[in-house]
Amino acid sequence: MLTYEYTAHDPSTGKRVKAKVEADSLSAASTLIKKQGLTPIDIRSDSSSSGLKKYLNRISTKDKILFSRQLATLIGAGLPLVQALRSSSEQSPSKPLKDVINSVISSVEAGSSLADALAKFPKVFNSIYINLVAAGETSGTLDKALERLASQQEKDAEIISKVRGAFAYPVIVLVVMGFVLGFMIVKVLPAVGTLYNSLPGAQLPLITRILLVVAGFGTHYWWIVLIILVVLVVLTSRWSRTVGGKKIIDSLKMKIWPVGPLFMKIYMARFARTASTLISSGVPLLQVLEITAGALNNVIIASSIKKGHGKGKRRKIFIRCN
Repeated sequence: MLTYEYTAHDPSTGKRVKAKVEADSLSAASTLIKKQGLTPIDIRSDSSSSGLKKYLNRISTKDKILFSRQLATLIGAGLPLVQALRSSSEQSPSKPLKDVINSVISSVEAGSSLADALAKFPKVFNSIYINLVAAGETSGTLDKALERLASQQEKDAEIISKVRGAFAYPVIVLVVMGFVLGFMIVKVLPAVGTLYNSLPGAQLPLITRILLVVAGFGTHYWWIVLIILVVLVVLTSRWSRTVGGKKIIDSLKMKIWPVGPLFMKIYMARFARTASTLISSGVPLLQVLEITAGALNNVIIASSIKKGHGKGKRRKIFIRCN
């Protein structure tokens, strides 16, 4: 059973009601709300769900690609939108995505456009997806827009997979080095120190003595070290989500060797591919710049692209990005 938050209209009092209900799906939640004599206005998954539950109910890129391709094929074959959405929901292997599609169907049947219905789920469908769907609906080429979306999502997933693969080996090496260094400090150095202390007149180098003090502290007060590490991780995580922290981290991504050139190539490739997809679907250029700025996930480059709206600054901006 899933928990849903809903806003409904109570005909008896004329007021809006906000509450929660447990059901197997969005459609089942809507049925339960109607049985209470209420008219549902908005139904969505409970945002207070646990982190583990959110992780387990997360919708993968693969599921979204499959949904986009299936919907494009069905619409291209001449099926009505609602029927195509129902077929896609039935064929989807992801239960969370089925719930989202069922909610989208309810919104479309109520008279909403597909883009507006998808916009109710910003964590599932980003601004690029919604704007491409809106452009496809306006131009009557929704099937082609969905095909472009699926292709772009596949290319993004392929790049991310390659980047993760490239970073896998260095990360494994660093982790192994960390374990070896920790073993040396905790086990080997104390034994060497004991040996030297037993020799008359022997004195260890200053750096070795410092390491022995650190090893002794870590061995006897490991719980303090653990608390300090946890606090540092939490504080760093919160700081990285602030405006200033994100600017510094994004700046380091572009400048630190050897990852800087790699990240710049990823940003430029994503910008060019996203802009090409949006322009091909008929999205206005200024709107393209605004959408791609948010899609790059780098506040510094996003700020430079947004400045491109002004006249006479484009040359200067692209020199800064490079």
